[in-house]
Amino acid sequence: MYVREKIAFIAHPKTASQATGGVLKNLDFKIVGSHHSWQHCPEDWIVFATIRNPFDLMVSWYYQEMYKSGAEVNFDWWLWKRLQEPNHYMKQGLFFGLGICTDVLHFENLQEEFDQLMKKVGLPQTKIPRKNVSDKREGRHFIDYYNSESIDIMMEKYGSTIYNNGYTTLKI
Repeated sequence: MYVREKIAFIAHPKTASQATGGVLKNLDFKIVGSHHSWQHCPEDWIVFATIRNPFDLMVSWYYQEMYKSGAEVNFDWWLWKRLQEPNHYMKQGLFFGLGICTDVLHFENLQEEFDQLMKKVGLPQTKIPRKNVSDKREGRHFIDYYNSESIDIMMEKYGSTIYNNGYTTLKI
């Protein structure tokens, strides 16, 4: 979690959190705990987080894990396995801590929404750089990775997260 003068940022994995955190450090935010940790804040604080379409987030995680392991496995198999054996962040919920957030930014509109938030809190608008972007996707859109079965699996596991955060299911 990043904190500065009654403003806090909850960094969710795969939502440009490294890039956003770097910008915030330049604006004198300090890390409290670790990068992806969070804690309750006083009610008068502005607390924000970035979320990402869970369908896209999973494809990004897939490529990160394939890159780290050097293995190439089928996305459908990987998704099923990841949902059966969730990592630490998934066990907390994809977007932990949203209940204390006053502002939720969307990865898909991050720069625009970040600029609006910085204006709201009286901090300078700063460009968020692109970091940790996978070149392995070769321009493929995340929808290309899903079929009706994998969509159903995602909706069963994360349907409420998808709908409650303004996203919709995929149509094949």
